[in-house]
Amino acid sequence: MNTNLQINMFQSLILLWMLSTSQGLALDWTSFVPHVSPESGEPPCAHGHNYCLKVKDYPTDTIVKLLKSAPREITSYLHNSLDAKTHSPNMEFQVNLHTNTSSMKKKDEQLCRSYIRIIRPLVARDDGNQWRYIVNVGEHEQLLEIETCANEARKCSEEYTKQTQAVCEQKMVARRLLALDPSGSRLTWHNGMMPSCCQCTLYDGPRRLV
Repeated sequence: MNTNLQINMFQSLILLWMLSTSQGLALDWTSFVPHVSPESGEPPCAHGHNYCLKVKDYPTDTIVKLLKSAPREITSYLHNSLDAKTHSPNMEFQVNLHTNTSSMKKKDEQLCRSYIRIIRPLVARDDGNQWRYIVNVGEHEQLLEIETCANEARKCSEEYTKQTQAVCEQKMVARRLLALDPSGSRLTWHNGMMPSCCQCTLYDGPRRLV
């Protein structure tokens, strides 16, 4: 880069800093949108999921500040979204293929093995493929119960006919979550796409399985 150009750029930054200081302003270089890898289309923390449970640069201070001025309805919603006293984040248990219900006195059959987990997302992808920081600080929590396939894209536990193939598929659902707006100036509602169930789907003819 040309030396004169570097000097001009440096001088411009100094002038901008001096102007902001004289006006009592603070320059905020913080990004309020999670960094997304151009190769994978997701943040490095996602690991193939639609959410992140651990984030390096989570904007805690900004979210706490906005929560202090948020309407009571919002803070009340966060307290009641899913009772943290009876649910532990990252708790996981397996849904058995066969379960007995004492009230029905009848055996229910699940055709696809799955896992149910309670998560506390800090970042989530919405139905428009946009990633946002999710409000989850201190006592202001949004815990979610999700269900993921243990055998996605594999045969269901029971076959039906020779003409059809039964395949386990992961289904997603939009979950309403309070998130940080990309401007960093307000909190907005975000439709986070979360795993909802593992469904056995019938197809005519063979399907490529894992």
